Amino acid sequence: MPTGVAIRDPRGQLFEAAERILLRDGPAGLTSRSVTAEAGVAKGVLHRHFADFDDFLAELALSRLARITSQADGLRAVAGTGTVAGNLAAVLPSLFTPEILALIRLVIARDELRARLRAATGSRIPLVSESTAMVAGYLAAEQDLGRIAPAADIGTLALTLIGAAHLLFADADGADPDPVAIAGTVAAVLAGAARLRLGRAGRERMEHGQHAGERGREKTGGREWMADDSHPDYRERAAGLGQDHARSPDRPRGGLPGGLPGRDQGGHGARHARVRRRSRR
Repeated sequence: MPTGVAIRDPRGQLFEAAERILLRDGPAGLTSRSVTAEAGVAKGVLHRHFADFDDFLAELALSRLARITSQADGLRAVAGTGTVAGNLAAVLPSLFTPEILALIRLVIARDELRARLRAATGSRIPLVSESTAMVAGYLAAEQDLGRIAPAADIGTLALTLIGAAHLLFADADGADPDPVAIAGTVAAVLAGAARLRLGRAGRERMEHGQHAGERGREKTGGREWMADDSHPDYRERAAGLGQDHARSPDRPRGGLPGGLPGRDQGGHGARHARVRRRSRR
C-alpha cells in the first residue's frame, strides 16, 4: 500500500490478516512481517498500533473473547425455551469456528501470549475457559428452572461438553462436524444429568439404610463385633455374655444371645465340656 493512504480500520485489517495466516500456515507462519504483508500495509503500521507483536496477538485474542462474552448473554436469555440439548447444539459451532480453533492452538504454542492473556482475563486456558463459563452459566440458568437435575454438577457438565466438542470440531478438518454428531455429543453429555437424578434417589435410599443401621446398633448396644470372631473383643465379650446368659432365668436353649454357640448347640461350649470330662477321668 502506498505511503500516506489512510487505512479505514487498521486493527481489524491486521486481525483478519493474522487469522487468514493462522488458517493457512498455522502458528509457525505468523510473524509481524507476514501479517503486514498479508494485510497489504507498511511494516510500521502494526507497531504504530501495538506495543509489540505479542501485544498485537493478545489484542487479537481479547477481541475474539469479547464475542464469546456477548454470546453468553444471548445463550442465557434462551434458558427455558426449546430444549437444553438443542440450544447447546446450536451454539457450539460458533464457539469452535476454524478461526477460534486456530487461535487456541496459537495460545497453546506461545508462552508469552498465554501469560499476557492470563494476566488480562484470569483464565487458565484463554478462549476455552470462557467457552466453558458460557456453557456453565446457561446450564445453571436451566437448573434454576428445573430443566437440569438439582444434583447435577454444572461445572463438570460444562467442562465435559466443551472438551468433547473441542475434540469433535478440531477433528473436522476445517468444516463443521455433522449436525447429527454435534447433537449426539450434547445428548451424551447431558444424559449424565438425567442419570444423576436417579443417582440422587439411590443415595437417599443408601443414607436411609445407614441411618437404620445406626439405630439398630444403638438398640443392640453396638454388638456388631458378634459377627466376627477375629474381633479383638470377641472372646472377652462372649465370655461375659455367656455368664450373664447362664444366670438369666428365661434364657433360650440352643446358644448365647446374638447367635453365639452354647453347650446345647455344639461349638465352643461342647468342646469345652468334652475337655472337662476327659480331665476328670
